[in-house]
Amino acid sequence: MVDDDGPGISSEDRARVLKRGARADEKAPGHGLGLAMVRDTIELYGGTMAIETSPLGGARVVLQLPGR
Repeated sequence: MVDDDGPGISSEDRARVLKRGARADEKAPGHGLGLAMVRDTIELYGGTMAIETSPLGGARVVLQLPGR
C-alpha cells in the first residue's frame, strides 16, 4: 500500500486514471502514463492494483502480487 495526504482521486476518476494519457489533475505537469504503466506491470505478473481513499485524506494505491 502507498498512502498520500494530497487531494486524492475521486471514485468517479479511479478507473479512468489507470488508462494511458488520463489524468485527474490537469493543472500539474505530467503525461498521464505513470499509473497506467504501474498497472500494466502489475498485471503482467498476475497481480492487481486498486485505488482507494487513504486515512491520510488522499489516495491509497493497493498493489497485490501473487506469492511464489
